[in-house]
Amino acid sequence: DSKQLRKLLISQSKIDINKLIKLSINSKFKYIGDYREKLNSKNSRAILNFGHTIGHAIENSNFYKGNLKHGEAISLGMIVELKISSLFNYYPEKVTNLIELLKKYKLPVNYSKYINKKTIPALIKRIAFDKKIINKDVKFVLIGKSGGFIKKISIRDLKSILYQIN
Repeated sequence: DSKQLRKLLISQSKIDINKLIKLSINSKFKYIGDYREKLNSKNSRAILNFGHTIGHAIENSNFYKGNLKHGEAISLGMIVELKISSLFNYYPEKVTNLIELLKKYKLPVNYSKYINKKTIPALIKRIAFDKKIINKDVKFVLIGKSGGFIKKISIRDLKSILYQIN
């Protein structure tokens, strides 16, 4: 299912949205089941949170509350996590491909309106209270050779990174 979903996403042909949704849901269920069996850990499911920590902070910030749809905010969160992957020099060609894929589906990729010197302190405050924070570390999904992997980044380092990618 995930291979079929990937092919459908990158194809240039018109996409049947119902088929896309069905493949996406089936892929997610298979992913969760496979990784629970193999790893029996919460980290396996964390991969599905790609873009969500930053995306939720943007979505719920006082600056933009209600101005973005959930998917748009998550797209921006994904872009930030892709930029973080780039900073660590993790597979830049995959980062570029994923950004192009988001653009193809007309999802926002320019986060500078939402993450800038004015908004970073409020976003960091929101992220610091995220339920996924453990010992002041944020789990991010970064891009690796065979897909996503989890990297812990301290709140302090995240703040520096957000200023750096601006």
